[in-house]
Amino acid sequence: MTITGTNLTGASAVTFGGVNATGYTVDSATQITATAPAGSAGVADVRVTTPGGQSANTASDNYTYVSLPTVTGLAPSSGPAAGGTSVTITGTNLTAASAVTFGGAGASYTVNSPTQITATAPAGTGTADVRVTTVGGQSANTAADDFTYIPAPTITGVSPATGPQAGGTSVTITGSNLTGTTTVQFGGVNATGFTVDSATQITATAPAGTGTVSVSVTTPGGASANTPADDYVYAPVPTVTGLTPNEGPMAGGTSVTITGTGLTGASAVTFGGVNATSYVVDSPTQITATTPANALPIVVDVRVTTPGGTSANTAADNYRYEHPCGGGGLDLTFPDFGFDPLALNGLDQTGAQELTVPVSDLTALGLGWKVQIGTDRFETAGGKQLPADAARVTDVTASAVGGTCIMPDNGVSGYPLTLPLDPAKVTVFNADVGTGLGPAALDVDLELDVPASTTSGTYTSTWTVDLTAAP
Repeated sequence: MTITGTNLTGASAVTFGGVNATGYTVDSATQITATAPAGSAGVADVRVTTPGGQSANTASDNYTYVSLPTVTGLAPSSGPAAGGTSVTITGTNLTAASAVTFGGAGASYTVNSPTQITATAPAGTGTADVRVTTVGGQSANTAADDFTYIPAPTITGVSPATGPQAGGTSVTITGSNLTGTTTVQFGGVNATGFTVDSATQITATAPAGTGTVSVSVTTPGGASANTPADDYVYAPVPTVTGLTPNEGPMAGGTSVTITGTGLTGASAVTFGGVNATSYVVDSPTQITATTPANALPIVVDVRVTTPGGTSANTAADNYRYEHPCGGGGLDLTFPDFGFDPLALNGLDQTGAQELTVPVSDLTALGLGWKVQIGTDRFETAGGKQLPADAARVTDVTASAVGGTCIMPDNGVSGYPLTLPLDPAKVTVFNADVGTGLGPAALDVDLELDVPASTTSGTYTSTWTVDLTAAP
């Protein structure tokens, strides 16, 4: 310290509270440079002795011995390696602190009281001791002043990296320094829930979202930095807007082009719940799939499953399995027919005729079908007519045309059937639903009874046949 005064030449002693200075130098008659000896906390008067005597004690010669500062606690005692943590330092003799360091690195600080300082931790690594320097010296290193730098978490992968926009996907997050995770977010939105499995893994449930978002993890060490490894894609629910072709054989093997949206990453393509034999995702709007076999000639819905979910059933995704005997539209053709004239001879007479009714492509109806036959009134040129029960259907047989197709089942029995003459029709064949696959033929046996009492004349008749798509 520098002592200033007068008449200092020839100084023979310099004392601090009666204790000789460790050393001193007389710089001039008005200045001495002295090294203070050790002393107790408190105020000591500084005296100079020369041949002229000893200096008197005045307020200007007071020298204060300040105790060493101590650090007794840190709150918090840890923080991110990037620094920035506000740390409350408690201790003693902290007044007039001239420096606060974390592992030797200077920190900004505010002295709140002789027992408290608030400091902002600089960047660092590992465990650093916190020191406070005052006029009394620097605090000693103890366990109480240890501050631990926590490294920031990192994310090296998310699996799966895609999921539906509705959320709910269980996502495994891998990385480092994940212990103590307080927050997991997907694009800034908190995960529905998460579990820290280890220092390198977290299992989180994705919230709802759209587009591509970054997954972030926050720990006492800070928040993970955004990298391509933490990208998570919210996939839209796929849609199917068309099929080309939209029908094919029951044996399968048809190549079908499926158009729609959100088809990227398709994990399944099904036809009526049965997996396609194979499929290729051509683009986000197209898939080429090969149909599986189906045991029934039915219409099924085609569904596509992606990480975004499964496409909804609409009319646009309907695919028809056709029976190998099936074909296009309904076709019913038969020749015009009638009974040959019967010469009246005063006796009961019966005319018989067989009518073949060919029918084909019955699968196009999609439900049961029936054949009806009828006749107009039998009249002579003079307006005479036969009795109402003169016309009959005595039998009907059905047969499939070709051995590979299914013969329809006949639902009508109890022949003969009398044809009303009003005019009207009777049902002579009634097929079950799903039968009559392919061309078929109905052989109808017709009968005309002419009693002996019939008025003389020549009778004409008109017959009609009708096929309807109804039970």
